[in-house]
Amino acid sequence: MPMMLRDYPRPVDDNGWGFHDSAGYHKKPGDVPGYAEYLYEKLGTRWFKALVGGRNKTDMVSTFSAQGIEVIVRFWSLKPHPHYVVSEGDVRAYVDAGAHYFEWGNEPNLGTEWDSNEWASGDVVAKICQQFLRNAEVIKAAGGIPCLPAPTPGGDYAHRTFYREAFEWFHANDHISDLDDCAVAIHNRPLNHPLDYVDDSGCHFLDYEWIDALVNQHVGRSLPLLATEAGYEPGWWQDPRYPRIDLQKHSLYNVEILRSFGPYGLYRWNDPLFCQCMWIVDNFGHSPFGFAAWHNNANHGNKHLPVVDALQAEWSTRPFVRAFCWDRPTDFSGAVWRGSPNLSMRSEGTVPSLVVLHASGEDFQSALRRLRSPDSGWSVHYLISRSGKIYQLVREAQAAWHVGGGEWNGRPEVDDFSIGVMLVNLNDGQEPYPNAQIESAVSLTRYLVDLYGIPAEDIATRAMVKGQPGPDPVDLDILTFRAQVFELDQEPDDETIRESAWGASGIAYDPQSPFVIYAREHRLGHPETTEFDFVEEGIVYRGQGFSGAIISYPESQPNQISEIRW
Repeated sequence: MPMMLRDYPRPVDDNGWGFHDSAGYHKKPGDVPGYAEYLYEKLGTRWFKALVGGRNKTDMVSTFSAQGIEVIVRFWSLKPHPHYVVSEGDVRAYVDAGAHYFEWGNEPNLGTEWDSNEWASGDVVAKICQQFLRNAEVIKAAGGIPCLPAPTPGGDYAHRTFYREAFEWFHANDHISDLDDCAVAIHNRPLNHPLDYVDDSGCHFLDYEWIDALVNQHVGRSLPLLATEAGYEPGWWQDPRYPRIDLQKHSLYNVEILRSFGPYGLYRWNDPLFCQCMWIVDNFGHSPFGFAAWHNNANHGNKHLPVVDALQAEWSTRPFVRAFCWDRPTDFSGAVWRGSPNLSMRSEGTVPSLVVLHASGEDFQSALRRLRSPDSGWSVHYLISRSGKIYQLVREAQAAWHVGGGEWNGRPEVDDFSIGVMLVNLNDGQEPYPNAQIESAVSLTRYLVDLYGIPAEDIATRAMVKGQPGPDPVDLDILTFRAQVFELDQEPDDETIRESAWGASGIAYDPQSPFVIYAREHRLGHPETTEFDFVEEGIVYRGQGFSGAIISYPESQPNQISEIRW
């Protein structure tokens, strides 16, 4: 069986924080043990991308691994594509030193990383896929985990097109299984965009979500996404609509990336994003790219940048160990945790007594991103995808922000006593609710009503809550949904109604009764019984027999009259 995400190697005290080595494959710290201790203790570093030439850094990898840092080894080669294949002996040497993950190429969507004739002759994606297979075979034979090489954002060959065509090639050529027990390297470089920025180019931090969705589409599960070059660089200003990345923003944004792996950043990043190896930790005497180094920065008097002090302060005051979804049990056992910051504590003594159903009005990723964004002011307790997968964003003991104030049966502040459940649906009246999605919503709601003793009439749509815009959700029949939750037939069986009708004595006539009006409109003749009550599967019904039929409705819902013949 292939490894699942939880099976892949990670540091013991994993927090997702990492650095990229110097850009010089032949350079390393003068005091390797001291530097490993500094990274681990002072900067919280748990991942490190080592750029190596042959076996020249096995001592460094061994020392870092012993310190508790998971090292990703990248073998350097000039213009590695499409011919370079790693040495099994070299890989095995680093495996023995404690490494698990291996890169063998770099930014294959750039012509500068290629043999120029091979790049010019085309079929670059197919060539990279074939090169991956050759390297993966060697790396696996040596006991390592191969990484699909990371394109640069944008690039000479658009990186999203590159990823898409690569997975299509693996699929078309029956090599999907060769991705088992592999990882995907990414260069998670947000340019000068805010962390929550998205567009179709993919040149933004959240592009990892798109990559993960693509992997799931073809592989059927997530693979680890290792951000081996990551974060903001000082001076970046690729998009003039947004401010330049000065040293203050460089510090603020990069620390926020790392913080968001844990509780103080509200676990914003999804589980497949295993790490962020920030570009670059130091130059160690290698001048190219020294302007980006966090330590000994060439553009700032060979001093460390302000982000170093900020990260030290963050780690010294708020250390954490990352909790993945499999480490964080949800209230509902079938759900996956995707925490949202948009919540508050319920009033003392308040327990949920209302379930409110919503439609997202957008696709899954957009809805999840909005519900987890601190800027949106919106959240629900549970989000249900079209496939029926359930995600929990807020603990049931806390209030999610899904209806604002609102009022239900005269009781204000609905958020305080309700559970919000959102179905992914465009809410345009055209998109249906798939059976798998409804089945999950019914199962979840049944769990909630059993746990909190919520009656059928307190399962509502957002549009039913006073003060909320409607319709939401469009075309979701709440009576049918309630009946499914309580496992009821939507109407009582004929024999139950007949027995109740024959058992009623005397005849009362109210010309304004819903029964009388209905019987007159449908020409059902004269009343044969009084109005009577009966119970079917826990639901109270009101009925009356007329000469043409027996008619009934669920109590307090006289507009839902149904009829059967005697």
